[in-house]
Amino acid sequence: MAHFYEYLEFSSNEDRENQLDVYVGIELSPETESKIKALNITGDWLVMAEPYCPDCVEIVAYFQRITKLNPNIKVKYVSRKDNKERKYFDSDEQQQAVIAAQKIPSIFDIHNGKTELVLNEFPAFLKAKMKIMTKPVYILLKPISKKILKENRSHFRYHNSLGC
Repeated sequence: MAHFYEYLEFSSNEDRENQLDVYVGIELSPETESKIKALNITGDWLVMAEPYCPDCVEIVAYFQRITKLNPNIKVKYVSRKDNKERKYFDSDEQQQAVIAAQKIPSIFDIHNGKTELVLNEFPAFLKAKMKIMTKPVYILLKPISKKILKENRSHFRYHNSLGC
C-alpha cells in the first residue's frame, strides 16, 4: 500500500499537480484543527483512489490534511488498477474487501485485523442532497465527522439536508 507521495505517482503529472493544488488549498478552521490534533484515538484507513478522479482528489486532500494534524490517524492508498496484486495489501481479507468495492473512491476502516468498507463512491442519494457545492468537504472520521461538518458548513450549500 502506498502513502500520499506514492499515491501521487498513480497517474499523470497533470493529475499529480492537480492533487497537490487541491491539497495545498485545503483550509480548516483553527477550532477544527485543534479538535483533530486533540483526538486521542488511533485510526487506520485505506483509500482506493486515483488522482484523475475528482471525488478522489477531494477525499485524499482532506485525509492527508488530517493525517498531518494528528499522527494517530494513518492513511494508506491503493490504486484500483493494483487491487488484484496481493503485495499491495496486509491480508487476503483486506484485498478481497477492496476488490469487492470496485468503485473509486472507496474508503475502508482498518481495525482489529478487519477491513470494513465505510464509503463506496458517492451514493446517488447523497449526491442529490449535496447538489452544488462551492468546495466539497468529505470528512470520514466517525467520532468527529458531524462536528467537523457543522464547523465547516460554509462549504456546504445544503448542509441542513444532510442531517448535520
